[in-house]
Amino acid sequence: VKEVEYVGEPPFAFLRLRDEKLEKLVDVELEAFSPFIPGDVKNSSLPVAIFRFRIRNRSGRRLEVTLVAGVRSPSEAKATAKSDRATLTMLDTDPTSPLYGGSMTLRVVGGETAAGIIVARHPMVTYYAVCREFVDMWVELRGSGRISGRREYSGRDAWGVAASRHVIEPGGEAETIFVLTWFFPNHLDEDLEKLGHYYENFFGNAEDVSDYVVENFRNLYARTREFHDLVYGVEGVEKWVADLAASQLTTFLKGTWLTKDGRFGLWEGLGHSYFGGPEAAAFNTTDVMTYVLPTLITLFPQLAKRYIEQNAEHLLSPDSPMYIVYALAIPENREEFLKEFEKDPSIASDLDRALEVVRRIVKKTGKDPAGRVMHYFARSLKRVDAYHMVEIMPKFVLSAYLISLWTGDRELLAKLRSSMEGAAEALLRTQSIDGVLPYHTYPAGFDWASSLVAQGVSKGLADRFAQLLPLLMGQRLVPMGFQTFDVWTFYGVAAYTSILWLAALRALEETCRSVGRDASRYRELYERALKRVYDYLWNGSYFDLWHDPVSGSRDRACMAAQLLGQWLATLSDLGYVVDREKVKKTLRSIASNNIVEEEGLINGVYPGGRRPAWHGATTYDNRLGLPFTPGSQMDTPWSGVEFAVASHMLYEKFVENALKLLRIVHERYEVSGQYWNHIEWGTHYMRPLSSWSHRAGSRRSCVQRLREEAEDIPRGPQPHLNPHGAGSMGQDQVQ
Repeated sequence: VKEVEYVGEPPFAFLRLRDEKLEKLVDVELEAFSPFIPGDVKNSSLPVAIFRFRIRNRSGRRLEVTLVAGVRSPSEAKATAKSDRATLTMLDTDPTSPLYGGSMTLRVVGGETAAGIIVARHPMVTYYAVCREFVDMWVELRGSGRISGRREYSGRDAWGVAASRHVIEPGGEAETIFVLTWFFPNHLDEDLEKLGHYYENFFGNAEDVSDYVVENFRNLYARTREFHDLVYGVEGVEKWVADLAASQLTTFLKGTWLTKDGRFGLWEGLGHSYFGGPEAAAFNTTDVMTYVLPTLITLFPQLAKRYIEQNAEHLLSPDSPMYIVYALAIPENREEFLKEFEKDPSIASDLDRALEVVRRIVKKTGKDPAGRVMHYFARSLKRVDAYHMVEIMPKFVLSAYLISLWTGDRELLAKLRSSMEGAAEALLRTQSIDGVLPYHTYPAGFDWASSLVAQGVSKGLADRFAQLLPLLMGQRLVPMGFQTFDVWTFYGVAAYTSILWLAALRALEETCRSVGRDASRYRELYERALKRVYDYLWNGSYFDLWHDPVSGSRDRACMAAQLLGQWLATLSDLGYVVDREKVKKTLRSIASNNIVEEEGLINGVYPGGRRPAWHGATTYDNRLGLPFTPGSQMDTPWSGVEFAVASHMLYEKFVENALKLLRIVHERYEVSGQYWNHIEWGTHYMRPLSSWSHRAGSRRSCVQRLREEAEDIPRGPQPHLNPHGAGSMGQDQVQ
């Protein structure tokens, strides 16, 4: 075959064989997919890959056509063959191996079927003694159009092969389906705890899975195809826009864990030898998952609810191993602890006694870090890496509210209410200015820490001492002032975090009202915080990046993501948390300053200023003196942010700006060769799963659309998808 035409439209891959001689005889097309059905976790997590071939006879004579597929066992196996399937059962004896107790089945449906076992070290080696059984199989296939092979075999180098033979009349068509299933229950974490897989609740081996898929194929195919058509069949949405919406769905398949007991984990990124990324676990990164949630809730609301419940279970508490670390990092608490140490030095030798002392101290100072929100799971799905970010407290509140609202689960909201309030109160107690607005303290970014360490080393400090400088010279003994742009230091009151906070206060107000509690505290806080945001940050065109009211320092950069909190408020039906005209002015400023042709949406720009990408390294235009270098987080586009901002622009009817931005992103992906795999911190980075949100922005929600002018609702039925199901929505006439 001269070439294979490939069209990727997740969750399908469509392939067509292109060859002048072949096409005079037959058309051969393939649909390859794994079931992906919104709202159906069981069938969307099936361990199966399906290959559906269609063959059409274009010649003027009867043709015999045989299709053959094969799969190699990854280890020593017991291999068996029946008339339509070959099964490989692993014989791995290492109880820590992921292959232990596993199996694979290759099955064929359609036409005259056959299957067998081939033993060979490699199918392409031409030395007959090494690949004899493969060569014999090809010879048999050439002569008769059929295959045979062994019925049973135990050992290494086993291949399962399956074939389908058709006799097709002129102009006729035939179909062959290959079904590859697997079952590997020995999914262990770093501590050798057996996590297993969700599919184990329904099946006992790969052959069970195969039987289920074949029996239910028509339903699985139809429902997966229905989802495909919801993405690609919307009137008025160009194909490239649909491509962008679906571009990151592969991350659900590549980067998720779904354990036997239903615990859900989404890797922030997958470690890669060239692209870097996590060297160990990095699951459910709270600051990044906020961008993912509109997609996750829409497609799999059950998993979104499980995510937020797991997150709530790991809020910092006095019983958490890291509680004493974050409590003593706060100067007021450490000062009191040193006083206690002077009275009784032995407390520094007994961690349990020290923790008792710290608990008493935080009651006295009021500087209690309990309620801070985890960054991510750094070991399996049970051990947290840190509680060092400021903006993830309001993000947790907004995530809980959004999930509860979109799924219609009032019980979940009532269950999470105390955790939501706990996160907000933790911020007010330990990371706010005047108990009103979030406040970023040093250390607040890896760029500052790296710069300080480099200076220390250059002056002759040993590495181990240079590494201490950021902690000794910061306002906290451990980082507590970070945010998701973690190599871009914000200091004091930041627009990004403050507007998230405003939205979180509104969400808390509505939550309290929903569960019958007094909401006045959060309403009063919101009104006070809003005034401070305007006073500290609004410059007439957009919100300044940050301002420190204590030192008077300011950074006037225009940040692309500054309105993330307003976008989440819009998605959560909370209305405008900042003045509508200010929102529109800010979006205009972002469109004019941050959207750059052939690059995308630059995270931060000094209007009229010089960019490192064009003029080389410099320093940020503020009083901190930190290096501002090419490739820095401020001077680059992040796809996850671009999709969210484009969605927000669509909601606010900045359609031309949104489409311009999306077109740039599409063209950037198109030439990169990585359209379905976003590279950032490793591969399949999670933040661009926000790609689905621009589709929501372009269509807008049912509730919002019904509130708008009737003329803005599409005529006739249009595909529609929400967390409760799929269908069509429209109108026949306007009255």
